[in-house]
Amino acid sequence: MGFTNSKKKEIVTGYSNVVFNPVSVRQLSDYLSKNLYQHTGVVNIGTTAQITKYDFLKLVALLNNEDINLVEPTLYNGISDLTVPLENQFLEYTLIDGLLDLFKNNKK
Repeated sequence: MGFTNSKKKEIVTGYSNVVFNPVSVRQLSDYLSKNLYQHTGVVNIGTTAQITKYDFLKLVALLNNEDINLVEPTLYNGISDLTVPLENQFLEYTLIDGLLDLFKNNKK
């Protein structure tokens, strides 16, 4: 989310028709630092929760004590399913744990 835009009270748009299963950078780096050499091939890392980019931005704004009314939906005319398939080799994280960890560490 463009935190600078929302802090300036400017409208931020999010795609309401694009779905993904985000993982935080901290979750990804934690996994890689502990398991880098345990797998071969493609390893899919994602949350089991699927969320639209628009809903994700509203959740980020809410957790950052920002005005969620500054987040408005918009449509994307390309690929709308950006979810990572969690089949075979995978590691699941929870969306809320990643977001809470992000904000906990940013406030230090």
